[in-house]
Amino acid sequence: MRLKDNIIFILSPESWGISFVSKHHYAVELAKLGNQVFFINPPNQNAKNAIQDIPEYPGLKVVDYQSRFRGLNRLPAFLRNLLNNLEAKRILKLCGLKPDIFWSFDPFRFQNFKGFGAKLNIYHPVDPHQTKLERICAANSDIIFTVSHKILDTLKGYGRLSFQVNHGLAPHFLEHPDSIATKLDNSSVHVGYVGNLNYALLDIEILETIIKSNPEVQFHFIGPYKKNNLSNAEGHLSFWEKMLKEKNVKLYGPVPSSELPALINQFDLFLMCYKTNINPLTVSNSHKILEYLSTGKIVISHFVDEYKDKSDLIKMATNNTDLPVLFSKTLTELETLNSSRLQKIRQDFAKANTYPKQLERIENILEEHV
Repeated sequence: MRLKDNIIFILSPESWGISFVSKHHYAVELAKLGNQVFFINPPNQNAKNAIQDIPEYPGLKVVDYQSRFRGLNRLPAFLRNLLNNLEAKRILKLCGLKPDIFWSFDPFRFQNFKGFGAKLNIYHPVDPHQTKLERICAANSDIIFTVSHKILDTLKGYGRLSFQVNHGLAPHFLEHPDSIATKLDNSSVHVGYVGNLNYALLDIEILETIIKSNPEVQFHFIGPYKKNNLSNAEGHLSFWEKMLKEKNVKLYGPVPSSELPALINQFDLFLMCYKTNINPLTVSNSHKILEYLSTGKIVISHFVDEYKDKSDLIKMATNNTDLPVLFSKTLTELETLNSSRLQKIRQDFAKANTYPKQLERIENILEEHV
């Protein structure tokens, strides 16, 4: 099946907003291919049932709706399916069109998919989910795509077809001019971090150790640390308010994806710091890695299974307690690690994993197997 000239419903667990993750990027790139894309936000009891055009992305519409039924996932399967199908009919009526492709990133809604009547049902978890509902999504899908082999292993046997396709990189990360890398003070090393700063698995203790142990290094944190379209939590707000008092920390808040390249290309290295001992599946891959690699600069990180054999791209600590030492060691080797040869290797890897490239891979798989 070609991924062109279709009506595509994307079911996202994160709402449309300033901060973009994979679901938003896929919606944009599918619209660019000439598809009519309906990005279905999570239900919001304060929202009106409405469809919003996104002028900067022709062909992309965002769907807001109120759910008539609460606690569906606690009901018996036959009753949950019945009420989900009624909810699907309301959304179909609101959109005025039936999808050719129903593309779900969310296991907590419409698990049987059939209520939307699509020709093709895709389940695409980019994060692991601790719920048996995911098995229902897998079993009712025509095909499964996911970003890590570890997540793929948990779903094999539930769906007919399943494939690993890496996270994607938005093309605008490759369109930046070289001149933008000269704005920051060259007398300091500048470290970048991009992501949801309220993420529950953020290892704030290790992060604080690294920041306070390196007062001469400037740390730049880009991403929401208050309620945002990705999360209603503010679990780390007190930590970030404390970090704002550090002279070597700058918080930018949420930044539109299109503006990120101009910021991150100024940095000398990048940091990732998630807790890996709670749920290794959750941190087995991350879309931000490709954004970092697009700059060519070295990445220092917690252990990421999907990159365990790619030491030219990313330096990882097996245990988070080793991250502060790894960070300090990297500072002493920064010139070597950011050599032009290694920067090109990282940038070439990023270029090979843009969202258009991933959609080509997905389309080829669909053409061959569906």
